Amino acid sequence: EVSRTVILDTAPPTLTIQQPNNGIVTADSVVMVSGTFSDAHAVTLTVNGALATITQNSYTATAPLGVGPSVLVATAVDAAGNKTEVEQNITRAADLTLSVEEPANDLVVDSGEIRVSGTVTGTNVQVTANDQPLTMVSASVFGGYITLAEGTHSLRIKATDILGRSEEIIRSAVVDSTGPTITEVQPTANQLVAETTT
Repeated sequence: EVSRTVILDTAPPTLTIQQPNNGIVTADSVVMVSGTFSDAHAVTLTVNGALATITQNSYTATAPLGVGPSVLVATAVDAAGNKTEVEQNITRAADLTLSVEEPANDLVVDSGEIRVSGTVTGTNVQVTANDQPLTMVSASVFGGYITLAEGTHSLRIKATDILGRSEEIIRSAVVDSTGPTITEVQPTANQLVAETTT
């Protein structure tokens, strides 16, 4: 007579992701994922399909990130085939760039209202001109007007993304609403001359 012991296990592992926090935004192309698990039997644990390193009831793994939103999926499977999955959302911010189309550098105008426009790349980018907000026409295009007083100005166009990174371009602008003056005209009015010019 031969006897066998069979263990019925229908309980899935418990599983958490402790790092990174859900919903964070990062500039990194790779993220370290860590958390805890527990089960009565041996567990195989993966993050986005890659095997995690297990130390007692903790695990760590690295996961590559593409630009934009991603989902981190930790999966624990015990010896009986019971499975648990947990997810965290994460976003990799795009690189920040700024291009100014208007105004041209060394602009001279006769009115203080100046058009400012251009394009950006990045994640949740906001643009200002001399600390005044400009309108984001789309995620990558901005535009608006800024009013400058008479004189010479440095116009600071600044783009800032969700991570607080910033890029700045400076344009020189001159507002000159005063027309030229004529101080002397020859000959003077009603002046008598001895010669004629043909």
